[in-house]
Amino acid sequence: MILADPSTPDRSRALLDGDRERVREALLTRAQYLDKLGVGAIAMPCNTAHYWAAEIRSAIHCPLISIVESAAALAVAVAGHGARVLVLGTEATMRLGLYHHPLRCHGLEPADPTEDEIALMTRVIADVKAGELVRARQTMKAFLEARGADDAAAILACTELPIAAEGIQAGGPAMIDPSEALAEVCVNWLQAAREKHREPLPDSQAMAACS
Repeated sequence: MILADPSTPDRSRALLDGDRERVREALLTRAQYLDKLGVGAIAMPCNTAHYWAAEIRSAIHCPLISIVESAAALAVAVAGHGARVLVLGTEATMRLGLYHHPLRCHGLEPADPTEDEIALMTRVIADVKAGELVRARQTMKAFLEARGADDAAAILACTELPIAAEGIQAGGPAMIDPSEALAEVCVNWLQAAREKHREPLPDSQAMAACS
C-alpha cells in the first residue's frame, strides 16, 4: 500500500520554525491509519520526517523501517568502520544532526557541513523540486569536486539530492542514496516475513509507504 499525501506540512520548515505539532499529528495519523489496515511494516521515505520516528514507533504496532538507520548501515558497509561521513539534506536534517547518533552507533564519524554548504544544498533541493535539473546537477557537481576526498562517503539525505547527483563521477566521496538503502531493507524484510509464514503474504500484509 502507498499513502502519499501532499497536504502533509513541510517537515524542515516545521522543525526550524518551531511549529512541530501539526507535522507530528499528521505523521502519527497517517501511520496509525496504515497500521489499522493491517500492514506488516511501514517505510517512510522522507529523511527529515524521521525526527518523529520514535513517536511514530510508539503509536503503532507494526515495525517502522527507518531510512536513516538503513542508510547508516549501508554507509559503514561502503566506507568502513571509523570513516568520516558527510550528511547532506534539508536544512533541518543537517542542522539538527538527524544522522549523528545512527552513524556513531555504526562506528562512523559524522561530518558537519558548513553554513555555505547548507545554503547550497537548500538551493539544489529547491531547483530539483522546480524541475531545474541542469542547474541542480551543475551545482552538485561543483560542490562534490570542491569537497574532494575529505570524506569517505556522502549520504544524500533528501530524496531530491540523488536526482541532482545522478551521473556525476566527481572522484570525491562515495555517494549513498538512502532511498535505495531503505528499499533493500524493505525487500529483505518482506522476504524474511514470507519465509517465516512459508507462504506469500496477503496484500494487506505488503509493505506500506507513508510520506
